[in-house]
This record gives sequence, C-alpha cells and structure tokens, in this order.
Amino acid sequence: MLSRALFVGYLALVAGVFAAAIDATNHANGRSPPNGMNPYTTTSGILTDVGPTPSPRPSGVSCSGTYHPINLKMVTTGEPKDTDRNDYFKAQRSATMPEWATQVQFHGINAPKDALCHLKLRLASKDIQRHTLYMGPRPFLAIYQVPRAPYDEPTWETYEPAHTKIYKPTYLKEVNGSYIEQMRIYRFFDAYYDAATVPCNETLTFQIGMAYQEPKTSDGFDIVNGWEFVDSPPPNDMLQGFKIWVGPKFCRGGD
Repeated sequence: MLSRALFVGYLALVAGVFAAAIDATNHANGRSPPNGMNPYTTTSGILTDVGPTPSPRPSGVSCSGTYHPINLKMVTTGEPKDTDRNDYFKAQRSATMPEWATQVQFHGINAPKDALCHLKLRLASKDIQRHTLYMGPRPFLAIYQVPRAPYDEPTWETYEPAHTKIYKPTYLKEVNGSYIEQMRIYRFFDAYYDAATVPCNETLTFQIGMAYQEPKTSDGFDIVNGWEFVDSPPPNDMLQGFKIWVGPKFCRGGD
C-alpha cells in the first residue's frame, strides 16, 4: 500500500513539473494564460521568466501636473449608439463577435506652451484580484489621438480608427497587454506603461481599440483578443487606469 502511494505521488510530481515547464514556455513565447486569468496569481516561479532586466527609466524631475480622465466612453459594433458607463475600459476584437473600443478623454489640462503630456496606463496592485481581464494571443492596444470637444459622446460611427476612409486619426503607439509584458511592466517599471507622449492641450482625446484580429481556428471557433478594466483614480483604494503626466520626458507624476 505504501509503495503504491509513493508511486502515485511520484507520478503527480512529474506531471506537475511537466505542466509547469509547458506553462513557462508559453509565457516565454508571449502567450497569455487562459482567458480571464489574473497574471499576478500565476506560480511565482514564472516571475523570473520575463527576459533580461531592461535599462531602468532615467530618474527625472517631478512632473508639473497629473490629470485623470473626465470620462471613458465605450463604443461597439453591437450597439453603435450605446456608450454605457463612464469609468470602464474595454477593447475587444475577433472575427465574428462585436468589436469594442473606448474613447478616453482628458479636459482642464493646464500646461505651459510646448509642454509634453505623457499618457500613462497604470496596472493595479498584484494583491488586488479584480484588477483586469485580458484574453487572446495578442491583447495589444492600438492608441490613436483624435480632435474632440470636451464631454464628446462617441458612437461606433465616430470611432475614427474603424473609418479611416472618412477620418484621419493620429496613430500614436501599440501597447502590449500580454501576460509576459504585464509582468515586465509591473516588475521593472513600477506598474506603469508609457502609453504615448503628445504635445499638451487643454483637451486631449484618445480612441483605443484592439490592434489585431485573429483568424478563426480550423474548427471554426472565434479567437478573441481583449482587455478590459475599471478605470480607478484616487481616492479609490484600487488605483489603475489612465492618467496624464505633464512635464519633460521621464518626469515622475502623482497617483
């Protein structure tokens, strides 16, 4: 009986090591964990698998101002005129499901002439479980800047990246939301993505969606790339989401 128990235990150990090796390989290749998995609750051994330590950001002066969005407005192909709530970010794209994108707007920015405004995306603390939901092999955000009046109410028809024959949005940057990149940003860059840098203006408006659409599988199933979260500025306990820091490159702003 004891020998059988030891043998079963040995098989379980081997299976666990094999599964962990496969999981580590997936993350090293930039693949995300299963849809909806919290990247901060994965086996701690994976945390070492984020590649070589990058050069740290240079130590900069304090930014002259920190600004949070006045609203986030979701748009979708499913309900083109439904902008839903004002504090939720959602970007989603697949072959057949409704596409989602979000307009993020700032207003009241007080900045000197020729000042730079840095769009930051802060990841929530790894100790907070409900911080984000991301899915797919390439949950990469495509960030565009568009001219909009304050408190603009967008629809899918006015989501410029989907209608480039009509509009000319300014493409800024791609943000990699995969597991491996989130862990790298969290570990080496204090949980802050450098999402974009633009000349400051009293009003800044960004339209953000998924950069890539995956083909269906050979079995005809949809593969969804997506990323969504609650934008939570101070005084919320769970800080995450977008903000603007005003100042020179590598300046450090507030929460």
